[in-house]
Amino acid sequence: MAMGRADEALRDFREALARDPEFAPARHYSAWTLARIGRPGEAIAQYRLAVAADAKRLDSRMQLGNLLALSGQLDEAIRVGELAERVALDSGESQMADTIRLRVQSFKKTSSKAP
Repeated sequence: MAMGRADEALRDFREALARDPEFAPARHYSAWTLARIGRPGEAIAQYRLAVAADAKRLDSRMQLGNLLALSGQLDEAIRVGELAERVALDSGESQMADTIRLRVQSFKKTSSKAP
């Protein structure tokens, strides 16, 4: 993503969130953009806010877990992933729950190998 376009997108998301701070899609795509331009800490914060605004938003939960794992916060990534799996099961999304379970298993394997 070109930096100018990312800045423009982030500005648009900020404007949308100024009107409605609980608008989960703007939080999610703001986080996605921040992650793509190398600002993972800010992306994690935005994904957390997206999940807080819409607890059933599985894409935000999965991306949050992935970023936490990539940033070395494996225990938190596992916790977020396990909760996402429960949300998926409660929502009747068994295939998504299976996908999330596999991802959590990979976090656990990585965590067990860490010094």
